[in-house]
Amino acid sequence: MKCHNCGERNKKKAKFCHGCGKDLIESKFIHDNEKTTKEPTLKIRKGTLWATIIIVVILFGSAVVFAPTSTYHYEVEVPYEDVEYYTEKEPYQVQEPYQVQEAYESTERYTDYVPIPVEVPVQQRVYYEDATTDCDYAPNCDCTDTSWWTGKCIQCLCSTTVTDYKTEVQQQAVEKTRPVTKYQAVTKYRTVTKYKDVQKSRKVMKTKMEPKQYEVNWLIKFRAPYTFHVVKLSKNINEK
Repeated sequence: MKCHNCGERNKKKAKFCHGCGKDLIESKFIHDNEKTTKEPTLKIRKGTLWATIIIVVILFGSAVVFAPTSTYHYEVEVPYEDVEYYTEKEPYQVQEPYQVQEAYESTERYTDYVPIPVEVPVQQRVYYEDATTDCDYAPNCDCTDTSWWTGKCIQCLCSTTVTDYKTEVQQQAVEKTRPVTKYQAVTKYRTVTKYKDVQKSRKVMKTKMEPKQYEVNWLIKFRAPYTFHVVKLSKNINEK
């Protein structure tokens, strides 16, 4: 009998192994039970192995069919908020000077020519006869008659200058004054409204094209929530 503990061979009817001293009957009983238990275990393991192989094949096939993806690129119009600058005319008030012609009263001196009677002296030569014996010695006298007997001058005609006055009307310059209205430039101020360019900003909504992409199965073309590229198969969505 072979000992199942140490492998030593013993006599057929021996109860204990002379090699290890193990109870041969008990050892055989344990060995028989283990043999009985191992046979179905081996059968179970073989079934599990085939099931595992089938599952692996199914999974591999599914991975080949469903796992690879292609990337499709496309653009979408996305709104965004931006700041826009612009120029606006803004009013403001300022004091502006201006000139006006303002009237005022004044006096003016002027020369006026008026007729005025004037006594003007006039010299006249007056002739008169003078009885004299010698006209030669009388000033401004000439002999007009001589005696036939003696030959002497018995009559003289004399002249003298006499100043007389006569009234004449003459134009004389007279200085006078008169009221006149004159004008002078006066500077005044007025409030005017002007405009200036002021730069302001405002928020505006704009749109821009934003590139996006998604994955599709390479064979069945369903949209995939994952990325798994075996071969790079990127395409543009516009080409689709």
